[in-house]
Amino acid sequence: MKLKTRLALATATGLGLGLAVKQIQHANRTIDFAGRVAVITGGSRGLGLAIAQNLAEEGARLVLLARDQEELEQARQQLAEWGAEVEIKPCDVRDKEEVLQCIEQVVEQYGRIDILINDAGVTQVGPLEHMTVKDF
Repeated sequence: MKLKTRLALATATGLGLGLAVKQIQHANRTIDFAGRVAVITGGSRGLGLAIAQNLAEEGARLVLLARDQEELEQARQQLAEWGAEVEIKPCDVRDKEEVLQCIEQVVEQYGRIDILINDAGVTQVGPLEHMTVKDF
């Protein structure tokens, strides 16, 4: 085999091996959520609560934001029964000042926010041609 061919083959093999190693490293990479402060908007039910449950299992410290105080309390109790550290804060994310106040309280209490999950939202149902920009 000619030297150029051997060099090309060695380079290609090396690149292939390098990519395989990177993929293995990426697949084995884990994130440690233990002790992390996670703020979840819309955290009192649905997807937000499911995310909170998963983060609680990983040891994250949870702060749930939602509009409904009663639903927040139910979520807090449910998560606390599983041993999660949970704070709740009634907050309407449509109100910028309310959001800023909640975030300031979290930072004051915990010193930081490590994870922010923006899940709050309203589901609008209807034909696309009748939807407005405000609906989205």
